[in-house]
Amino acid sequence: MDLWDLKKWRKKLALNQSEAAEKLGVGRGALQNWERDFRPIPKTVELACEELVRLAHQAPEFGPVLLVSTSEKVVQQDPHVQVSLSHLGFYENNEVAIEVARKLKAHSTTADLLVMSADGTIIWDTPELREEFNRRCNQSIEPEAGSSNGEPTG
Repeated sequence: MDLWDLKKWRKKLALNQSEAAEKLGVGRGALQNWERDFRPIPKTVELACEELVRLAHQAPEFGPVLLVSTSEKVVQQDPHVQVSLSHLGFYENNEVAIEVARKLKAHSTTADLLVMSADGTIIWDTPELREEFNRRCNQSIEPEAGSSNGEPTG
């Protein structure tokens, strides 16, 4: 990653220097030094930038996205492996794709599910989607605030 990549990353996430530095856990001066090419950008910062983009892309409104469902496990170590797709579709955003993925998982023998950005970057992998399904399920059964027995108050 060079100074131009760092600036593009910051602009992509619509962050000013202070906000970007805070997200990276560094001082604004460090970010300025990297963007002015006074200091080399550490590999850890490059990796953090990639992860912060991925997390930003997990926002419900991010899209369009591609939902891929396979009938067999995907093994990334073998670049020549071929798997059968059981579902492939573009959706306007993560919210819609995750709901479709949840229904697919509930009603089929889907092995792996992936949500990808238009450039092919994985946004949600199978374990992350499983956690998101559980989070949403738990969220929908939690009692309302102010209620001690799960019944609505008022």
